[in-house]
Amino acid sequence: FNGMEILSKYRLHEAELQKSVENNMKKAFWDIYRQELEKDTPNYAVFIPLIGEVINNVERCVPNNVDFLEEYTDALDLQYITDLIEEDVIERKDLDKIVTVTIDTIKRLHSAINDKNIEEWRDKLKLEKDLSKYLIGFFQETFTRLEVIQRERDEFSRTLRK
Repeated sequence: FNGMEILSKYRLHEAELQKSVENNMKKAFWDIYRQELEKDTPNYAVFIPLIGEVINNVERCVPNNVDFLEEYTDALDLQYITDLIEEDVIERKDLDKIVTVTIDTIKRLHSAINDKNIEEWRDKLKLEKDLSKYLIGFFQETFTRLEVIQRERDEFSRTLRK
């Protein structure tokens, strides 16, 4: 009956469908943020939970390094950013600080081989004038890079245990 061939095709189709659903959900997620930023008065408050999630991901990358995490969160100063957003006085320079501090942190977490790529990412962001594309591109790439760092850390830990 070629059961293995049918099962293989089914699994391939299932993986493609899962990837498609995942991509559509991510697109819908970022479209919501884009809409909030493209309002006449941009709603930056929607990014506060994302910044918190970035902090959580950084913490997962260095779970036993309290000093590193504290240095990052102190430099970021989420409470100050939150206050600026709530008072509706946040400016591009404040957003640039979030980006710079986070990229510098990611650069410290990544292996040195990625330094050139990280600087290219930083330069690309600096050139982006559209605020929506700037912030969404920053957060998307940040989450992707932090996932890679976590995977590499986990693989390294498994290798050490063997």
